[in-house]
Amino acid sequence: MTWCEGQRGILLSGLSKNAALIARLGPALGRLVPGAACAGTSVRVFTEFEYRTGKLEPSRRVIGKAEVMAEGENPRFIVTNCRPQASK
Repeated sequence: MTWCEGQRGILLSGLSKNAALIARLGPALGRLVPGAACAGTSVRVFTEFEYRTGKLEPSRRVIGKAEVMAEGENPRFIVTNCRPQASK
């Protein structure tokens, strides 16, 4: 990750799921209506937060997707060095 951040351009990478990331996604999953995906479609909400993998690592921007499908929950995470644009 550190090497990627040292390169020019945009960093966008998948992030492996773990208990801490899923816990951070919990409030977004809670906003999805239980059983809403029973009709055969998926329901999803996106959220973002700062996350640090270790005490010596810098915080990074993570975008999380809370998705519920007929098969169950499908959380996904990406890490990026892109910052949100200020609203006009």
